[in-house]
Amino acid sequence: MRLFLTLGTSGHQMEPVVETIDRQLGEGRIAGTGIAQIGLCRYEPKHLAWFRFDPDLSKYYEDPRVDVVVSHGGAGSLFALLAAGCRVVAVENRAVTDRHQRDLIGSLERDGYVWWCRDPAALAEYVAIARTGRPRRYVPPQCWIADDLLEFLRHTPRTKA
Repeated sequence: MRLFLTLGTSGHQMEPVVETIDRQLGEGRIAGTGIAQIGLCRYEPKHLAWFRFDPDLSKYYEDPRVDVVVSHGGAGSLFALLAAGCRVVAVENRAVTDRHQRDLIGSLERDGYVWWCRDPAALAEYVAIARTGRPRRYVPPQCWIADDLLEFLRHTPRTKA
């Protein structure tokens, strides 16, 4: 059993998540091992392998030893993880200026795709639930935005600058 934690490029706002998972792994409350992408966090884990940034996180979350991913609520990360079939525990970054992460995580939780951990202190419980739970399989919806844009551009008169 192995956990992967990704916090994106966020700064120290997500440090409580890193600290909690690190502590809970050290206490044995979270079974197995873990690796964390900690971004700009100042806290350096003691019980987790870690790195700051990597342009391709798929090699971590697609590792067959990884059974649960704990992620910030960024859309790019969440949808990549869901498309890869990961079991995801999502934690909102409350430092963002609007509620977009809360809205997205809430919608994905209601639809059965992720587990939303609202309190970092409860991460061990959510990781345990995610390890035995059965999330709904995510199927990306059909998207026609590129087609619509190309059609629009084909019918837009060109002007000289």
